[in-house]
Amino acid sequence: MAGVGNTTENSLVNHLLRNTAFTQPAALYLALYTAATDYDVPTVTEATGGSYARKSMTFAAASGGAAASSNAQVWTCGTDIAAGTYVGWGVYDAITTGAYLYGAVITSGSKTLASGDTLTFASGAVTVSLD
Repeated sequence: MAGVGNTTENSLVNHLLRNTAFTQPAALYLALYTAATDYDVPTVTEATGGSYARKSMTFAAASGGAAASSNAQVWTCGTDIAAGTYVGWGVYDAITTGAYLYGAVITSGSKTLASGDTLTFASGAVTVSLD
């Protein structure tokens, strides 16, 4: 399940159909979720523990209606995040709080980490589309 955040949808529709200015985010960050039920709102539980923080991300130019991440994000269990199960991710416009832009489940299903394991989103692993 994937979803474009309702705030993002409204901003884009207003920009396209009502000539309302849309301000591009100055930076983008990838968040990890330990629970998620709705990626439009979102109804999620963001990761905590260790020195967890969202990771900075960039995207390549869109092609075919989608854009893929152009840098990798890596969390190490026991250092960056706590041991546990991670089920999804979200793109935000701030390192803390901020506006939720887009999110989805981890495509391989949930990922359970023990101390020393890493969770890596390789460059190109995060793809965003409006379909």
